[in-house]
Amino acid sequence: MLKSRMEKFYHGSVKLLFVGFIVGLVSFSLTSTATAGGKGKATAKTGDMVLADSCSQCHSISRVTAKKGLTVAAWNKIIVTMQSAGANISVQDKEVLANYLAATYK
Repeated sequence: MLKSRMEKFYHGSVKLLFVGFIVGLVSFSLTSTATAGGKGKATAKTGDMVLADSCSQCHSISRVTAKKGLTVAAWNKIIVTMQSAGANISVQDKEVLANYLAATYK
């Protein structure tokens, strides 16, 4: 009878330990994902970063910045053309880039 109680206690303890381990693992995973997601959203690109990251894949920076006096609307039109040619520029980056280029290269 004592052996039966000890076996039940042992098996119950092992099950409890396993469940605790799984809960801890899931909790850690969710915390890590939330932290990483928060960091990604907090980091916004500046206009010069988008210019360097996106435009310089195909053009020299001087080629892009040689166009002076364009409005935000004109830059947006150029960016849309570049996107259709394969430039990987998000909607948010497009707005940042157009505003940066219009303000910086007057």
